[in-house]
Amino acid sequence: MMEERATSKEIRRLIREAISQIGLNDVAEIREYIDHRIGKPYTSGQLSGCFTNMCKSGELQNVERGVYRMGPGFEKKAGYYKKAKYVYTGSVVEAEGSAASASGSGNERFARTKQEIGKTLKQAADDSMKRISEMKIGEISVNDFRFIEELNQLNEAVRAFCQKHEI
Repeated sequence: MMEERATSKEIRRLIREAISQIGLNDVAEIREYIDHRIGKPYTSGQLSGCFTNMCKSGELQNVERGVYRMGPGFEKKAGYYKKAKYVYTGSVVEAEGSAASASGSGNERFARTKQEIGKTLKQAADDSMKRISEMKIGEISVNDFRFIEELNQLNEAVRAFCQKHEI
């Protein structure tokens, strides 16, 4: 089973913490700080992407290669990391009895969206198979046949999904 990787949000939070609370500015020191606190694997691309995005948003400024400091947008972004996130913990039965469901608007909208997604999935499956069927067998390599097999499996999975969810 794959080990859960750190999210970019977690990495950005630790970068902010390292710069604002600890006063670290060097990428190597910040990486070491993150390594000791995160407890999950992450890639160098994630770290680099976080620094890039934080510089673009104004949270950080790149003083010189590998050295960062707080930017003009640093404090504005602080609220994002502290904002409580809503997580629904109720059951479907509770939701059906709620006032929002009593009006029917949420259920109808979801049903419509569900049908549109099903229609889109089925159309994509049909279109992909139509395009493949137009290919000449002499133009197809062994790898192409593998692709077609996987595409058939994907299309079968889409159809099974749509049937299971009655869409």
